[in-house]
Amino acid sequence: MSIPCAPKVPDHPRPSRGRAASEGTGEGGASVVFGALVLPSMLLTIVPSMLAMLFTRPDTGSNGLEWVAAAVFWSLPTFFGLLAALFGILAVRRHQRDTSAWSAGVAGLWLVGTQAAFVLLPGAIHVVVTALP
Repeated sequence: MSIPCAPKVPDHPRPSRGRAASEGTGEGGASVVFGALVLPSMLLTIVPSMLAMLFTRPDTGSNGLEWVAAAVFWSLPTFFGLLAALFGILAVRRHQRDTSAWSAGVAGLWLVGTQAAFVLLPGAIHVVVTALP
């Protein structure tokens, strides 16, 4: 018997694709966004770090405040990089492998890891080269 106002429902509904189809990227998307903000934030902190260098460096000798300019320069990129890594780890741990959140989390971790390697590699090479006799 059919009721004329009722919506038509098939006898055998298609199985839903589960949570994977209905979810967005969530933490993975946040990881990619924060990872993409690392390099622009370096450009944003250049001027304040130059001012910090100008106001904290003495004319001669050392006053122990040489670390201030580096701290100002790395403050925002480090914050964004840590957030990107945190959200990437959360996305990889909380979501299944076939979801878009997991894929975005892996992409965010890859992005942050690559940026960290490019930033830290010149310093590591400098330490190795100066340590050689």
